[in-house]
Amino acid sequence: MQIIRNIRLDIGDRDFYRAMLSIAIPITIQQLISSLLNMLDVLMVGQLGDASIAALGLSNQVFFLLSLLLFGLTSGAAVFTTQYWGQRDVVSIRRVLGICLTIGLISAGIFTLAAFFFPEWVLGFYTSDQEVIAIGARYLR
Repeated sequence: MQIIRNIRLDIGDRDFYRAMLSIAIPITIQQLISSLLNMLDVLMVGQLGDASIAALGLSNQVFFLLSLLLFGLTSGAAVFTTQYWGQRDVVSIRRVLGICLTIGLISAGIFTLAAFFFPEWVLGFYTSDQEVIAIGARYLR
């Protein structure tokens, strides 16, 4: 019990909250814009029929896979960066960030090339419906 009483939570650290909000607010706005864009896509395409909605959903799955890959990559890089920051090893931080940027750019390039040049092949992983694939290929491209 004595240990618990000695722990003090400093919830009045205004500098920390300012720094946190300066990072959190732009991320929140970006996520909001992304969600609104997807919602507008669904609203506009929803008037075109079921095949168009299915094609839009499949095309967004490709983008979602890229987002998952980049999220995992940057999360791993963040873990290494915080460890190296604790050791004040700036050289290793730069190496981790360089590797993260390189892998991220290569991954995004591969996804972009596949979506632009081979959208039918990419969408074929998700469905065999040729109508949905044809509509989705135009959207994905």
